[in-house]
Amino acid sequence: MFYDLLSNMKGLEPIKPSGAMYMMVKIDVESFPDFPSDIEFTERLMTEESVFCLPASVSLLLIHVIIIQYTYP
Repeated sequence: MFYDLLSNMKGLEPIKPSGAMYMMVKIDVESFPDFPSDIEFTERLMTEESVFCLPASVSLLLIHVIIIQYTYP
């Protein structure tokens, strides 16, 4: 369900997980010109929408990819 929702959003390309409690999502930076990097994107997503996510560039060396944790708080 979450994968399908993200798949329909312009500028986001989710990578379907295989049983993990998180999902990696590629960001088309041209669709989000206000965010120069995945770090700014995740900071704003957490601050404004309370979505727990991490920029993948920090730990996995993947640029323009975020990791969204989807578990109950």
